[in-house]
Amino acid sequence: MAFNSYVSEAMSTNDIRKIVKEFRNLLKLKDGEYVNVIKYLDILYFLDPMFDYQIVEDNELPKSIQGKTDVVNHVIKIKQS
Repeated sequence: MAFNSYVSEAMSTNDIRKIVKEFRNLLKLKDGEYVNVIKYLDILYFLDPMFDYQIVEDNELPKSIQGKTDVVNHVIKIKQS
């Protein structure tokens, strides 16, 4: 069995804001309007049935990380807070 390693570069806050702005435009959301992230993650499952997410206890991820993608197991872990 081959082992695959997936690594991505960290993104700056500015780069993340640009991507979020594009998503807000696509979804026709106003700046500052609440976004139910879980609702959109649920939609992703219908687009890709291999996709999954888990809401985890805050202590499961480092303090500075709100979520983490595990590409090997096809899951995104998101802090409950």
